[in-house]
Amino acid sequence: MDRPANPMARADQLPGAPSAEQMRGNRASLLGYRIVEAFGGRSRMEWTPTPELANPVGMVHGGYLGLIVDDVCGTAFASLLTEFILFPTVSMHLEFHRPIQIGETVACTGTVVRIGKRFVVVDADVRGADGKLRARGTATFAADTEGHVMADGRPLTGFSALDD
Repeated sequence: MDRPANPMARADQLPGAPSAEQMRGNRASLLGYRIVEAFGGRSRMEWTPTPELANPVGMVHGGYLGLIVDDVCGTAFASLLTEFILFPTVSMHLEFHRPIQIGETVACTGTVVRIGKRFVVVDADVRGADGKLRARGTATFAADTEGHVMADGRPLTGFSALDD
């Protein structure tokens, strides 16, 4: 799939979508992340956790990592949409491989694994500047994708970014 000059999908600009403020609230600034890229069923964020996100031993609390995984996975799926559809998270699995330091900038990537008629599965990984895996996760979203198409006209149902 060819990349556009500005590879940033904006779900809030889709027909029928709520505003960006409604969709994300203040999570990006609260949590300290920024979306770097979102296109073709993939997304990438940079996240620098702030001291407010620390657990009792001074590392990033795993619950906040869950928010990041959910957002990077949702952004990967939203990058394929040509019109707004609801897709609530119905399950999420997280694996914690290494602690994330407060103030450490990590790269978070999301990749659409499979879009079915009713569910969407997206994988995420979180890596430090050293390239080492800090965490990974999978989010499953409920979405009625039947009849919806991507910008290139292909149906959403059956798509996997792993195949492109």
